[in-house]
Amino acid sequence: MKLDFHTHHYPLAYLDEIERHPTAACSVTRDATGRRLVNYAGDFNIVADAVWPPCPCKTRRRRQTNWSGR
Repeated sequence: MKLDFHTHHYPLAYLDEIERHPTAACSVTRDATGRRLVNYAGDFNIVADAVWPPCPCKTRRRRQTNWSGR
């Protein structure tokens, strides 16, 4: 089985606008914990808090994100 893990960047203004004005193509809802879910036909994305500020140590950040060993 192959899993696809990747990220998207959603500016807060975009999320706010889609949440206020949903369409058949895209809507924003919230789960029981208050996290936003960006919903597309047949798919959804869970919006997680951003990592901010960025990690100043590139080696440590690479180690954190490259757990697969590739």
